[in-house]
Amino acid sequence: MLRTAKLLKNTSPLTLVQGVYNPPVSMSKRTAERWAKVAPTIKKQEKVDLREKLEEREFRVEENDHGALMFHFVAKKFGIDHGTARMKIVNREIWVKGSLHAQYIDLHPSSKLKAGDIVAGGVLKKVEFPETPIQEIIDSFNAGILYKDQHIIVINKNENMAVHAGSKITQDNLGKMIDKINNETGSELRLVHRLDKATTGCLIFARTKEAAARISELFREGKRIRKRYLALVIPPLQLQKGETVTIETGLVKTGDARNERMKIVPWSNALFNLDDSFQGESFKDVKRAETKVTVLSKRKLSTFLLLEPVTGRKHQLRSHMNYFSNSFIIGDYKYGVGCTKKYRHQVSDPHKVPLHLHMHSLKIEDWYGEGQHLQVHAPLPSFWRKSLMSSGHDTSLVQVALDDTVQVPTKKPKVMDKDALILLEKEEGIDIEPQSK
Repeated sequence: MLRTAKLLKNTSPLTLVQGVYNPPVSMSKRTAERWAKVAPTIKKQEKVDLREKLEEREFRVEENDHGALMFHFVAKKFGIDHGTARMKIVNREIWVKGSLHAQYIDLHPSSKLKAGDIVAGGVLKKVEFPETPIQEIIDSFNAGILYKDQHIIVINKNENMAVHAGSKITQDNLGKMIDKINNETGSELRLVHRLDKATTGCLIFARTKEAAARISELFREGKRIRKRYLALVIPPLQLQKGETVTIETGLVKTGDARNERMKIVPWSNALFNLDDSFQGESFKDVKRAETKVTVLSKRKLSTFLLLEPVTGRKHQLRSHMNYFSNSFIIGDYKYGVGCTKKYRHQVSDPHKVPLHLHMHSLKIEDWYGEGQHLQVHAPLPSFWRKSLMSSGHDTSLVQVALDDTVQVPTKKPKVMDKDALILLEKEEGIDIEPQSK
């Protein structure tokens, strides 16, 4: 035993596993020893030549970048964050060439570049995804329809579909899908409303140019279209069940297109005009953001909320939840950490938690005529129901959120059993026929 231990002490991790499992250089010998015991049972995979998946990109250091730090330059030119740039430099995925100075430079994240240097590196080639058949696109769109008339269509958007193309969106998005549907069927569908990629729920499409103008005007007015979202927030807010508060702040965009983020700034009516334009020197693009928050249920680990945005700013609800009591919506990795350690046992995969923000109901006043309103609601996704039940929230409160005046029951909520949950799903089933007002 001592002899074996002595041999292991003087043996490299790569030798221990005999090429079946190749641990990183940072792995300790003790960890490699444990891996060596299971390595023979691991199916040996064929070696993949990464060069086939990479393409070289290079950037010349101009005069205005003379003296720039290596990781700053790499992050800027390759469109990645500073942490990733540092790792690529340390792992020798970035190199410098093209000048006399290049052969003497020490490849380190904080190395200084000089004008004339050429910074090169390997990046993954763009993956070409197979094109989805048009009939499959049409069937998928029709399956999500909640309401349809001669003017608009309202669908129940899922959590994996982006509304518009973006710097990080490479696959199909709803904008592309609608273009394909219009070309195939001769329709004139138009996007007049948007949700974040991870947000689920009601999404509006106009069927004609006139309808698009009408809906856009209603959104600009901000009074005749009423949107209600459901959100599950951690850690629990310092509010009691049934309590309602209003959050009013300013919001301003920060960062580049790939790392865009909305920043909360104080809002004061004395400093702003009625057109929501900031008159100060530091933030010229600040917009007023107002959200009404109602606590439907509060449990030990999370709070179940009804959110009513009075204004419609980008990332308004997510940034407001982060601003309010330093909480965040479960699954929000931009304004939070996605899932806390205390909440990990409530989800199946704590590293890939979907965003628990759902546009539950949409109400358009006077849609059918004076005093005749249109109201559409979207059933909750399956992962939402599991989270509510595992957290101990009363799922019957979903129905309460549809009422004009929200009155949360004062009795202690009970966790619904499977039979009650099945009944609730039947009551909230998707009805593809036009809903009544």
